[in-house]
Amino acid sequence: MNSLTSHITWIVFAEQGRTRVFESSRGQAVRNVRDVVHAEGRLHDSELETDRAGSGFSRVGPGRTSKQKEETSVEHSTRLFVTEIAHYLDKARHLGQYTDLKIVAAPAILGELRKHLSEPTLAMVSTTIDKDLARASTRDLHHFMAEQELLAPPDDDSEGES
Repeated sequence: MNSLTSHITWIVFAEQGRTRVFESSRGQAVRNVRDVVHAEGRLHDSELETDRAGSGFSRVGPGRTSKQKEETSVEHSTRLFVTEIAHYLDKARHLGQYTDLKIVAAPAILGELRKHLSEPTLAMVSTTIDKDLARASTRDLHHFMAEQELLAPPDDDSEGES
């Protein structure tokens, strides 16, 4: 495959508990490249934590103080999941598996993803949409991709075909 003439678009749908990656290329049907379910991302903090915050002695005065976590278990788990997805997208870019990247994600996930993607991968992102659609049906996602014009443009030869 000649990467100079091929236009391959990856459309990523990401949320806390699932990420789906679709590929759209000229003259080809949309295909699912990857579907990752992150079970921990669907849990609540109380389901991930087995203990409450610890306590310690205060250096300022008498008595004990509660040690608060800076990041909840769900936030930590989500950050690790987003980091994994970012590494996957970085590696795929490096291997030339796509030429255009479009991301549809829940707002918090989109922000985290932007933090973890490399500069060269961020440069490949042509579209971002703040929307949580990762749990939508495949049919609904195909409809959304077409409606939002996220798919690769058709071949010039195929304009008169159905």
